[in-house]
Amino acid sequence: MAGGVRAGIARELAPATAPVLRESTAPQRPLAQAVFCIDTRSESFRRHLEAAGAVETLGFAGFFAAPISFRPADGSAEVASCPVLLTPRVAITESSVERDAIARWKRQHETSVERDATIDALKESAVAPYAFAETAGWVLGAASAARTLAPEAWRTTVSRMRPSKPSTHVDANVVFTLEERVLYAETALRMMGLVEGFAPIVLLCGHGATVANNPFASSLQCGACGGHEGEPNARAAAMIFNDPETRDALAGRGISIPADTLFVAAQMDTVTDEVTLLEPWAIPATHETVALEVTRLLETARAANAAERSASLPGSGGRHGAVCDTERRSADWAESYAEWGLVGNAAFIVGPRSITAGTDLGRRAFLHSYDAAADPDGAGLETILTAPMIVAQWINAQYSASTVAPDRFGAGPKPLHNVVGTVGVLSGYGGDLRLGLPWQSVGVGRASRHEPIRLQVFVEAPLARVNDIIDASEAVRTLVANRWITLRVREHDSARWMRWGRYGWQADDLDTPAPTGIPAATEESTTKENR
Repeated sequence: MAGGVRAGIARELAPATAPVLRESTAPQRPLAQAVFCIDTRSESFRRHLEAAGAVETLGFAGFFAAPISFRPADGSAEVASCPVLLTPRVAITESSVERDAIARWKRQHETSVERDATIDALKESAVAPYAFAETAGWVLGAASAARTLAPEAWRTTVSRMRPSKPSTHVDANVVFTLEERVLYAETALRMMGLVEGFAPIVLLCGHGATVANNPFASSLQCGACGGHEGEPNARAAAMIFNDPETRDALAGRGISIPADTLFVAAQMDTVTDEVTLLEPWAIPATHETVALEVTRLLETARAANAAERSASLPGSGGRHGAVCDTERRSADWAESYAEWGLVGNAAFIVGPRSITAGTDLGRRAFLHSYDAAADPDGAGLETILTAPMIVAQWINAQYSASTVAPDRFGAGPKPLHNVVGTVGVLSGYGGDLRLGLPWQSVGVGRASRHEPIRLQVFVEAPLARVNDIIDASEAVRTLVANRWITLRVREHDSARWMRWGRYGWQADDLDTPAPTGIPAATEESTTKENR
């Protein structure tokens, strides 16, 4: 790992040289707890949200332990909303008790989809475009000009013309049996270490990215949800956690959720940093005050995080401020740098939030909450290392390959892309389908913004437990033994890190370079690239 990155993470994760004795006090109940996807983009938002007020944050894979397929209320095709390593167990359907309203909205939505499909078919036809341009060019030309010159106003106008979606719900409490609901709930809570000290509101925050005219939009969505938004999983998980029968069964397993704790589904837009409560109509009057305060803190965190992120994006510094700049990037169909995605990802940290709280990790770390004491049989840790960690390594390898060999493993510059159906893109008018990410996802001009290093994994858990997982999982063993990842483990927060090396575990001096097989970038070159 590059010296600057490894040393920075090492300093933050290292145990204190001397213990500090403090007076023992009873911990105060937090205003809320917010569970975010382990996505590196959540790292900075969590930091700003914690600084804004009394909110604890946790990290968990964005599908929230519910491998589902999702049937939207608009009649769209069913999508698998889970990691590609898993197979959906059930199909969740979105519906509404407002039968007439949802029927009207669905008809209008289908009409809009059919209209867009007809226009696309006319544009792609071999003969029709000439007649189509003569008859509709005046209208579409003016619309294209408006969309180019005022993208935010165009999106606002279009959204106002569309019918509003009625309130909906998902049927997770029906399609999952009680045993399945209890299993998923217990697995998720033990994996993230949330088995006691519940806040009045627990926010389950999925994420997605709203972008225009981007063939690579799925690369900005939730990897844990198969390249889709995390909204369906967050809503399904909230319903399961709020289910009275599930809570009663969890109490028998040693996890007592207070009666006044409400799980609320939310969605974070990683382009604009806006967090939206997905089912505000389901929040009872007893929790309205807390929900309003949490919403205020989310807006405060949004402003701070947008200012931090926008500073690193090409063309930033607009006169309207960072939040307005992110909204413009989201709506602008000519914008090549809507956001940086997971650029710079370098580490996967598994442990309590206390070991990284208050630390600026530069949006370079996947943060997965884990408390070994809440996972006595190690099943939670096994799931983390055999699913989220492997997906994180795939992401890390994709970004590294697209940076190291952009001509071979990347997709080339966005302005040259020609979309080939739903299969891929070509650079220009010919050649092979391009692989990997476009250059605008990893670099600016000729300088890369991603540092191609192999994933550094830090796990705070019993060493014997990690050994058992490596022995049992061929996928994990292959990554570790072939040094596709560098694995470090420590028993507790005052122990030394142990690194898996060629001859087994050895005490690791984190200030010396690790043999990752990739040349480390110097601090000087990294600084130049970030200018």
